[in-house]
Amino acid sequence: MIFEFSVAALLFFGIMFFVITYLNQNVRSFSSDAYREVLQSKAFLISEMILRYPGDWEDPYDPVVGFEKDWPVMDTVNMTRFQNYCNWGGDGVDSGYNNLRKAFGISEKMYDFDTGTNRQFNVTITNIEKLEGDPDRVIVNCGAQPAGMQRALISRVAVNEAGELLSIKVNVW
Repeated sequence: MIFEFSVAALLFFGIMFFVITYLNQNVRSFSSDAYREVLQSKAFLISEMILRYPGDWEDPYDPVVGFEKDWPVMDTVNMTRFQNYCNWGGDGVDSGYNNLRKAFGISEKMYDFDTGTNRQFNVTITNIEKLEGDPDRVIVNCGAQPAGMQRALISRVAVNEAGELLSIKVNVW
């Protein structure tokens, strides 16, 4: 009787261990896929805001971000305002970069428990028709991405007022 009980207990705990391990692997895979989808949708949302809204920079604490002049033409003045606003205030809580994070909806609420960092973003707009090394090639570069971070990237194309092609890249990590 003790032998049958020992075999049943061993079998029960073996099956439970297998089931828990199997579920743990599937949940981790599912949560990783969901995390990537959230990052991708945030990157797409930011690119849409940039490309489809004309922008309003009157309130420095609540800017309406956008570069659209007449789709697909982007307003160069608003791109310069965006870059200046991004650089404003350094790394402080009320810095331009942190206010842009709030405007894009990627504030502290999206804390990443795996890396221990808050969500960040990078917007880079380059004039495709300028040569590498030309100081006017990069029009906007807001936010620096650390190496090795899982990220989502959206690339879009538009034109400036002069008809030159622009490459817009939005990273969220």
